[in-house]
Amino acid sequence: MHRSFLKFIPALLLLQSVCIKAQNIDATPLDTLIVFKQELTAHTKDLETCTFSSDGKWLATGGWDKNLKLISMDTADFGTVKKTFKGNQSAINKIVFSPNNQYVSTAGKDFVTRVWDIETEEMLFESYENRKEITDIDFTSDSKFILTSSKDGTIRIYDLEFQENNIPAKFIDYKAPILDMEPTKSGKTFVVASTKSVIDVIDVRGRVSMSLSGHKAQVNTVIFSPTKRLLASGSDDNDVIIWKMATKEALSTLSGHKWHISSVSWSYDERYLISTSIGGETILWDAKSGAEITRFQNKITDARSADISPNLKYIAVAGKISSFTKGAELYKTRLEKIAKKRKPVPTKRNSKRR
Repeated sequence: MHRSFLKFIPALLLLQSVCIKAQNIDATPLDTLIVFKQELTAHTKDLETCTFSSDGKWLATGGWDKNLKLISMDTADFGTVKKTFKGNQSAINKIVFSPNNQYVSTAGKDFVTRVWDIETEEMLFESYENRKEITDIDFTSDSKFILTSSKDGTIRIYDLEFQENNIPAKFIDYKAPILDMEPTKSGKTFVVASTKSVIDVIDVRGRVSMSLSGHKAQVNTVIFSPTKRLLASGSDDNDVIIWKMATKEALSTLSGHKWHISSVSWSYDERYLISTSIGGETILWDAKSGAEITRFQNKITDARSADISPNLKYIAVAGKISSFTKGAELYKTRLEKIAKKRKPVPTKRNSKRR
């Protein structure tokens, strides 16, 4: 063997050991990590949103047929529509479960927020104050209040337990269209995505206390990680940015989509992010490294929303699909098997779409 080559052997052996170590972190081939399982045909028109309940019992879907569907994730009735909630007058673009999983709320293009009791299927609340499309809903941790954001520039706060307190309605005026919103951990400030390329943090008077700069086009979606240590944002610049809230710095920029980002969602263990784009692709990211793990697409041509189930076994994707049957696409994952090999992290539900 030539002496000039011998000096490279230690480096080559080190590189080989690093590659083997990286491969063994997951030990799961990418072509089997996420596999299409089935289309949950429950609607007559295209979908805008889907989300899992934090107890993993339900997958909720909604869209242009104006109906909210609750699909069972229980083994006995898996994939079966068990409940249908009607009342929306236009497309549903947001669905949220309450933290106690007793209620489910919808909002969208009819400017109205609605809350239902899941068990009784009774509508408990309706709001009619907004003048434009509602873009986000958030329950407080005790499930007693609900917050909404709208393209009319307001964040509204409603008391679900004592609804007489909602007259007059309490609201924060941002004075610009809000595309998405996240309450901070203190509950006294709000992270706002708008038609601007910066993300604003505002107080209860609508005043901007600080801004996060990093995107190059309007920001469509913002979402806190389950522990609220991190914030993820998606933009028309086709990128997802992960921010560290303690220092307000951009930790990583996730580039890979060819079209505008429509939604971002965290896994319950905070290890993964999934993002969708109007080009139809969904990308799974490693939240710590910012690396793309894999991307997937079946029949959906415009992916509007995606969510990971609490047990990491499934990913649901909602969007436009060119067929007569309409429904969310469900994928089976092996992420839960990887998670069992790793040290657990605190879990607290948080997922969101545009």
